[in-house]
Amino acid sequence: SGVMVRASSARRSPYLLSDQGFHKSLILVLRDGEDYSEGILLNHVTSRSLPLDLGDGMVRVPIRYGGPAYYYIGDDDDDNGDLPTVFLHSDVSLRDAGIGTPIGKSRLFTCTKEEVIKVLKSGRLSVDDIMAVQGFSVWTKKDHSGGGGVPGDVESGFFEFVPRPKIKQVWDSLILQEQLTADNLSTNVSKSRQAWSMASRESDANETSKKDEIHVFGTDIDVTTLADEAAIRWVKVNLLQ
Repeated sequence: SGVMVRASSARRSPYLLSDQGFHKSLILVLRDGEDYSEGILLNHVTSRSLPLDLGDGMVRVPIRYGGPAYYYIGDDDDDNGDLPTVFLHSDVSLRDAGIGTPIGKSRLFTCTKEEVIKVLKSGRLSVDDIMAVQGFSVWTKKDHSGGGGVPGDVESGFFEFVPRPKIKQVWDSLILQEQLTADNLSTNVSKSRQAWSMASRESDANETSKKDEIHVFGTDIDVTTLADEAAIRWVKVNLLQ
């Protein structure tokens, strides 16, 4: 656990025609066991929010889409409170104070809803310092040999490992995203793409830069642009309510 991967940087995105939500995505692996890998997407802020009662008032934390499993599709934010939610923070001093559980060596930490309320009430963190993720993604493994799962998808070219020193940089970029609206959609997507770009290994960046553009047959449209546009349409349809 604690490994981060980013979607393929290949010119021809493997997510052009399906699973567009994974295009240029960033995924934190929470578990990589014998039977399956489990992870959450970090770069998809939704238009929904999770209400938290601080006793003297309510605050709302933007909900991020972590993947299709156990993801709520509906209109009432108040119904989200009973759904499984992964709360994340990156504050090492809080972890030293016993708040949060390390996710491998990522320097990111999971915490409970009660811990989030506690630190928000104390003022040690604000809602802008916390990610609340609902839904997750699962990659099954065919046998117990260790093949398949997220490592198998990396080997197949669907994902690329993010260098561990860059994980905090990715977090610092993604945490600037805001609860999704029609007005800030382009800005949120831009921040997501910036985080995806900074997550590259030097070899990935060099390899991609050497490739010629691939155009849709009979047009001057680059397939990379087409995949980018398809991913934005996916966000509009699935995350903007």
